[in-house]
Amino acid sequence: MNVTKGALSTAAFVLISSLFIHAARADICWETETIMTNVPHNSNGSSIQRYYLTTSALRLELDDKKVYILNHNTKKLYALDPKKKKFSVLDLNNPPRFLAVLLAAVLSLRVARTGELKTISGYRCHRCGVHVAIFINGECWFSDEVEGFGEFRILGEKMGAAVEHTSLFRWIDIMGAFDRVGGFPVYAVYHVWRGTVEMKLIRVEQKSLDPGLFVVPQDYSPGKVKLAGYNRVDLVPIHATAVQ
Repeated sequence: MNVTKGALSTAAFVLISSLFIHAARADICWETETIMTNVPHNSNGSSIQRYYLTTSALRLELDDKKVYILNHNTKKLYALDPKKKKFSVLDLNNPPRFLAVLLAAVLSLRVARTGELKTISGYRCHRCGVHVAIFINGECWFSDEVEGFGEFRILGEKMGAAVEHTSLFRWIDIMGAFDRVGGFPVYAVYHVWRGTVEMKLIRVEQKSLDPGLFVVPQDYSPGKVKLAGYNRVDLVPIHATAVQ
């Protein structure tokens, strides 16, 4: 498990936040730090991830190395390489067959509250045991005291509802997990083989986000971009300049 997989795993927790019935008052963005220790095929050290969430899209930045944009309406995931100015796109409703079969075989999402409580970074948190894949197990601490949790729940629910029936997510019990988790992810530890991946919440901010964050820049061209750093996935590129 590398930084990409860890960050995407954390992004998955956006899909399992609790339900809200009111409308979101603002967009939300947050920043996390990932610390890798003795994970095979990865260097020890830390990196920063930035998440931007609205009612229609999610943007994930992995330092300056890679950007992902998920369009809730079109069910398309864009992978951008800022250095090469290339992008690829994956249609979640029509993924490459080998990718769908592979993910269905090795990936699952199981979350269960343990009843354990702890104060982390000033937040009263509850612990959930997490199983992300056949070789990734760990724990995530959630808190409903994090500022912006209301917006996080609303927007996360919209995102979960948008993608839960797509080919890549239909076998994951996203909405069922909504009933078991009630908080913003503050701290997580994943155990991968003989290594560990820690993820810590740094800051959260509620504000209106620039729509340009969810647009593929005009100077980017279609090309091959890895979906995840741990395993090369060449996506079929298409010409697209905006996430609608």
